[in-house]
Amino acid sequence: MSSSNTTSYEEYTYNLFAYEPNHVLPIVFACIVGASVVAHVIQNFYYSFWRITFFMFYGGTVFTVGWILRAAASYNQENLGLYISQIVFILAGPPIYAAAEYNILGRLMHYLPMHAVFHPGRAFGVFVFVGIVVETFTGVGAGQLAGGVPGSTQYTVGGILIGITLILQGCVEITFSSLVAVIHYRAWRAGTSRPMSRGSASCCTAPRR
Repeated sequence: MSSSNTTSYEEYTYNLFAYEPNHVLPIVFACIVGASVVAHVIQNFYYSFWRITFFMFYGGTVFTVGWILRAAASYNQENLGLYISQIVFILAGPPIYAAAEYNILGRLMHYLPMHAVFHPGRAFGVFVFVGIVVETFTGVGAGQLAGGVPGSTQYTVGGILIGITLILQGCVEITFSSLVAVIHYRAWRAGTSRPMSRGSASCCTAPRR
């Protein structure tokens, strides 16, 4: 039996997936996320608020493309290009959605600077910087994982990078949720929770000037 590190791609030509991929769910997910993208596009044009919620459109587009590619790859399991592309796009979508969260959090802090944990102007920059790092690990890890043969060094490195990415994303989301909770608590103590709710909603639905 040959070593796993020297196994050729040909041996895995018809076994790129480690499981039998579902044909229906990727289409369902693509439709759901795609509908969300359309809704955000309509809202952004209606409220002229692309500068705040652009990342929702961008992340949704990437995520939708990823699920479309997954659906196509499920019917063409021998296509290495589709296999790699669907992994990269699906894993790249959530970090972009996270950037949308950071942008809206920064906007919320601008509405309520007295309750902000740190300077409102730094919120977006700090989280986006972390997001870029996570996105980089995601892209590199997904490419290594998808392009490597199971058991090879490339495949192992890709799995490690994806694992690091998931841990980083978890830490970032916990930090983000904690910041939102602190702001909400401070606003509630100060009696400004209802204005904060209106401010939060206006982050996504700001009126025309």
